[in-house]
Amino acid sequence: MVDRLVIWTRTKRYARLWLCDAIAETVAPLTDTNARLNYIGVLILVLLLSPQRGPDKQLSSLVTSLEGLETAVYSIPVFFVLNLVFAVFRVRKKERELGEWFGPRFVYHQPRRLATALVDESDNGKPLRFGVDDAEDGALVSYAIETDRTDSRAKVELAWPGGQRPMDFGVPMNLPKGSFRLPESREMSLLAYVDPQSTVTTVRVFMTGWEVGKGGRG
Repeated sequence: MVDRLVIWTRTKRYARLWLCDAIAETVAPLTDTNARLNYIGVLILVLLLSPQRGPDKQLSSLVTSLEGLETAVYSIPVFFVLNLVFAVFRVRKKERELGEWFGPRFVYHQPRRLATALVDESDNGKPLRFGVDDAEDGALVSYAIETDRTDSRAKVELAWPGGQRPMDFGVPMNLPKGSFRLPESREMSLLAYVDPQSTVTTVRVFMTGWEVGKGGRG
């Protein structure tokens, strides 16, 4: 059952990343010079292969008439289809650079930063919300929290988006590592408890990996 869930999760994830990559590359010419050159190459290819008119007449019409707009419109779906093909290889490369699968668990080569905050005693108990990207819905997410202190004057832990603590023992706790079940909102919050008159503390939250099919909704 878990093996089937892992196969389904990986297939769904790959399909989503594949389509998103193809769409992103298709609209990239609007902002990226290199992508614009790629699109121009496809535009010229469609221009030369068009059966209605010869290359010379096509080139002239592209510059001087609305017929060129027709060629440009035709080239967009061609560019998208090419990006769908190339996205297969891009997505595989990107995921291998990002991390590695170990059965139902995906582990990042480098921890993925989710949030950065500066906190002092005025932030004690205030939930600082942040989003959780990339992990699949319902996954069990492993995290690590880093502070720029060498003492114990700052305690940090994660909570649900509204600030409810998964394990509420009534006193501030220091839980720099652990895991949580990703909620539907795909958000969590950081709780910090800094001793009075302490200097400002920098806190960073990282996601080290996630797992599907282990308890809960996964």
